[in-house]
This record gives sequence, structure tokens and C-alpha cells, in this order.
Amino acid sequence: MASCRSSPENEAHEETGKRIVQLQVSLALVQNAGNYKRKIPSDPYGRQPFEHPALEGLENLTDNTKNYITSKNKLSDLAQRYNLQTVLRWSPRMVSQSLSTVLPLQSLTPRMQPDDLTASGLDVVLAHTMYAIIGAIALEKGGQVANKVAQERILSPLGLPVASV
Repeated sequence: MASCRSSPENEAHEETGKRIVQLQVSLALVQNAGNYKRKIPSDPYGRQPFEHPALEGLENLTDNTKNYITSKNKLSDLAQRYNLQTVLRWSPRMVSQSLSTVLPLQSLTPRMQPDDLTASGLDVVLAHTMYAIIGAIALEKGGQVANKVAQERILSPLGLPVASV
């Protein structure tokens, strides 16, 4: 099982990348309020809630909305579109114990392939890989570049309209 754990550096990159992606999702939800606006039921007493243009997108900032947009399944599908699974160094847990060393996925022969990569955690690994890449970009190139990459390479392909940095 030790081969399935990520290094402390990767975990730090994942956490940083996840924060950057979540920040960009939050900004996009607030800036594009009309795209995700929920209908407010009418009040039985005829009261009207306070409205102001600066507050328009705040009701979109729920954990459910952000988690829906950046779900592990969506990020995993996006990572597969980028073919990240071909360069990933990860040992699926459903592979026999004799193959416990970390191998690139494409080096597994059909006899060694696990029955179900999803059950082995491929979706989670690919989602965390996306976050780790954004975190590594932030470390190497800075936050502005990482924000732009997150917007262009993650949020836009997921269908979230983003404003330029």
C-alpha cells in the first residue's frame, strides 16, 4: 500500500492547487451570477429580500455548487482528455502484490491490469494530479500563471465561464 501514497511535496502541491482552483471557481460563480441563479420562492407575507448588484452572485457560493463543478469525476474525465493516465506513476491497489512497485499505467500488461481502475481509485488519483499540477505551476511560475492555467485548462473545459486574469 505504501506505493499508493503520494509524497509530502505532492500533497502540498495538491492542497495549493485545490485552493487555487476553488478560488477561481468562487470568482467565476460570483462574476457570472445569472448562470447559476436560483429562483427565490415568493414570501407568503409579501416581503422582498434586500437586493444589490454587489450581492448578486453570493448565493452561488455554496459548497454544493463548488463541489459539483469540481467533482472528482469531472476532474478525472478532464485529466483523461489530457491523457494524464499515460504519464501517471501510480500502482493500482487491485494489481497483485508482486507488482507493488510504482509502475506507469501503460507498462502494465493485460495480465496485470486490475479488473476495475475506478475501484482502485483512478478517479481520485487523476483529480489530485490535476490539483498537484496547478500547485506545482504556482510554485514554479507564480500565482498569476497558476490562476490563468486553472481558468483556461480546468474551468473553461468544464464549461464555467471565466474572466481573464
